[in-house]
Amino acid sequence: ADMTDQEVTACRNALFVSDPEVERRRAISATGARARGTCEWIKLNEHYRTWLGGNNKDGSRLLSISGGLGTGKTMLSIFLTYELERHTANMDNANLIFFFCRSHDEARDTGTSLLRSLVHQIITKRPQLIKHVLRYFKTPKSAQETLSSRFHLWNIFSHLVADEGLGMMFCVLDQLDQCKDGDLSSQLAAIPGHPSIKGSFRLLLVGRDFPELEWFPRIIVNKKSIFNDITLFASARVKELVSVQGFNNDFRGFNEKFRHLMEAALIQRAGGKFLWVSVAMKVLSQKQTRTEVWEALQHLPTSLPAMYKYILQSIPTEQKTISRTILLWVSMAQRPLGWLELAEAADTKPLGPAFCDAISYLKPLLEIKNDEVWPTHRSVRDFILQDFPRVHPKLFRCDPFRFDPEQAHLEILQACLDCVARNTLGDGPRTANGTSNLQESPLMRYAMAHWAAHVEGCSPIGDKL
Repeated sequence: ADMTDQEVTACRNALFVSDPEVERRRAISATGARARGTCEWIKLNEHYRTWLGGNNKDGSRLLSISGGLGTGKTMLSIFLTYELERHTANMDNANLIFFFCRSHDEARDTGTSLLRSLVHQIITKRPQLIKHVLRYFKTPKSAQETLSSRFHLWNIFSHLVADEGLGMMFCVLDQLDQCKDGDLSSQLAAIPGHPSIKGSFRLLLVGRDFPELEWFPRIIVNKKSIFNDITLFASARVKELVSVQGFNNDFRGFNEKFRHLMEAALIQRAGGKFLWVSVAMKVLSQKQTRTEVWEALQHLPTSLPAMYKYILQSIPTEQKTISRTILLWVSMAQRPLGWLELAEAADTKPLGPAFCDAISYLKPLLEIKNDEVWPTHRSVRDFILQDFPRVHPKLFRCDPFRFDPEQAHLEILQACLDCVARNTLGDGPRTANGTSNLQESPLMRYAMAHWAAHVEGCSPIGDKL
């Protein structure tokens, strides 16, 4: 029997993961606003132009863009989503779908979530194609199984993009290599050239590297291709700093000549990395005078790992313990944490001086938006965990900001279990009638939802519990 309109709506709603527009705004918040004139070079690239307006041959339906750490790939993805929206607005039966992977949200950055999002976007833009989904949602049990099954979701997605009713559909997937539950790029690469594809599905993959796609057209983002963009980006960020900090007057020495000196120094030291400029500007924004800004800029290391080490080593000794705890939780949590959750995890008052000072020292490594805190880039997490098995443990014990991944998960798991015990076994706050008041514990919801993920993360040493 045909499903009712209410059942069709329920099916579509069940597939919802997050609003793509909200995720794009999050990505903009994390990377910073695009400087005017940047990313425009991609529109002149031969591979991109062929992919955009190709004749629908197999080889023109897939394009990958790859580049090293901090080279502005996500900024480029954001730019392309806006460009493709403008492009499809002038075409019949043409649309864009996209997905931004976020390294700081383990619960969302999965192949399952990505496929659910793409399926949801397609059936929202092409309601007539929901027929490919409905047979998987005939009963509550089959619906629940489908929502958690990458196999079923892949089958649905494959049928959707093979339907001639799809029309022209562009798809941009940013940082696909960050999805944690297996490689999707090889599977996705097979889609555009599959003989069953009757519509025009154009796929653009953006990430650090896709060696399995070496036979397909590829654009490599390097220092040469983005040199002009780095110049524009550095100039925009210096103007922003001067404006926000109130440095924009000759009396304080932040005249046009000094701004040009800063821009030149940033470009020279950045090594073609937008991320280096972004982190450097966060460090410089904490300074008060022209002399402090210039001296800090001259002392900043030119590599990102060395920059991260420099920032962490600059934290005063009395602040290292609480700063370590905050960095541990922000880096290893399954989702971005709120202020109150993070303060409870650090066993301190959320607006107390110790907590606020620690956040201030760590600020160059953090993104803080809408009461949520997460690492400014996945390379921060990579840095504090990197090479742990290959370095003697004694060296790590000397550095409070380097973590054994299993030990870090164990530490968070123990805190989660302690939180649950305090609030459910009689030690937690109580209401007037004697029942437990779980809302009193900001961390309780996280502990209940994600303790199992930390069990999995620390399983080799879990017997220490």
